[in-house]
Amino acid sequence: MKLHLTAVFLCVAAQIACLSASGGPTSSCCLRVTDTKVHPKNIVGYKLQMSGLCPVQAVAFQTRKGKIICSEPEKEWVKRAMQKVDKEKAKRKRVRGNSAGRKAGRRKQKRKQRV
Repeated sequence: MKLHLTAVFLCVAAQIACLSASGGPTSSCCLRVTDTKVHPKNIVGYKLQMSGLCPVQAVAFQTRKGKIICSEPEKEWVKRAMQKVDKEKAKRKRVRGNSAGRKAGRRKQKRKQRV
């Protein structure tokens, strides 16, 4: 009986050592996809998940409330939502770039006025 318990303990210890050495199980994997539709205005970002280390191919949407919704990448609403998120990110990037340029221009004008 003691030999059996020792063997079980060693197996569990070996499994824990393997998981900790490999960085543990991937916690950001979608294990399955859902039919839940999310309105694009509630989506702040997404990540494409390819099957390989993770069991399914999916799009992991992050909502404003911080939830992760895993959806099938082939669905039309998923493609439209990804395009909308990409457009919003591009728009924010352009706005940030323009405002930084305007601020630098204003600084130069103020310097010229002082001299």
